[in-house]
Amino acid sequence: ATLIDPCIKGTLNVLRSCSKASSVKRVVLTSSCSSIRYRFDVQNQQISSLNESHWSDPNYCKRYNLFYAYAKTIGEQEAWRVAKESGMDLVVVNPSFVVGPLLAPQPTSTLLLILSIVKGMKGEYPNTTVGFVHIDDVIAAHILAMEESKASGRLVCSGPVAHWEQIIEMLRAKYPSYPFENK
Repeated sequence: ATLIDPCIKGTLNVLRSCSKASSVKRVVLTSSCSSIRYRFDVQNQQISSLNESHWSDPNYCKRYNLFYAYAKTIGEQEAWRVAKESGMDLVVVNPSFVVGPLLAPQPTSTLLLILSIVKGMKGEYPNTTVGFVHIDDVIAAHILAMEESKASGRLVCSGPVAHWEQIIEMLRAKYPSYPFENK
């Protein structure tokens, strides 16, 4: 209730308000690669490369308690439904793990995950790959999505994808005094 409802209802409230305002020409929504990457066919290695046409499977998200991904997936799908019904021009930016200077005073979930790995607080690191993107690139993607008339659909915003083991090794080389996860 504290994560899913605000995400979905908040998105719908904003889009409905925008559809009522005749001055709004385009809505640029921030979603997440979490609405793309969590699928049984990826887990089973039936598919190796994801793009804007893919959606996270809500049942997969529920099964593995990925409620952020569930909320982002359902919220974005509802946004597309409202945009279609109202004839709204919607462009969605789907960033991967965002890094860089914080825009808000509270640490993000991405930062908290990285800190727990850097400080060796979890006991192990995820056995997965992940993409990172700098906040400056996410901002540039939003501006481009807003200003470029050719922009449309969903736009994945991510740098190269790497396994957590590789990411830890890069961070360890730069910050050798931290007790990184090593399992």
